Amino acid sequence: MRGHGAAEEEIPRIAAKMASLRTKGELGTFLADLAGRYPMYDLQVISGRTRHDVDLLPLPYREAFRPYAEEWFWGRYHRLLSMGRDGSFAAPPMQQAITDLETFHAYCAMLPDGCLRDDDEAEISLGEHTAASPWYQLFYYLLCAFAMYV
Repeated sequence: MRGHGAAEEEIPRIAAKMASLRTKGELGTFLADLAGRYPMYDLQVISGRTRHDVDLLPLPYREAFRPYAEEWFWGRYHRLLSMGRDGSFAAPPMQQAITDLETFHAYCAMLPDGCLRDDDEAEISLGEHTAASPWYQLFYYLLCAFAMYV
């Protein structure tokens, strides 16, 4: 997502657009489009951050949790992209309204702060980039929105 404008401007715009959507299909299409824009490098950095977070857990929790974490992130990511590509978001079940709009709007409202706040503890040095990049944080929020509202 780097190179798509300043995060400080783009992420609030993305959150406002999300909040304007009314159906699960509209939201799914929007999320799939955004998630599909992440280049391989960014996905590798995000994967490294996920692996690092799991590595902080003590054994045997680490080995028990790792497959779940990988499936949660990457299985969900691939499902989102697949549904966007195969037209699933245009199917009648996806034309239902997003459930609990009040909570959804609160989620959209908190998204910019969650992505843009400084969190030194979340950073992993990767040369000129850090794993706490607002765009990397946004990736997690996109997957969570898919899981909760689509």
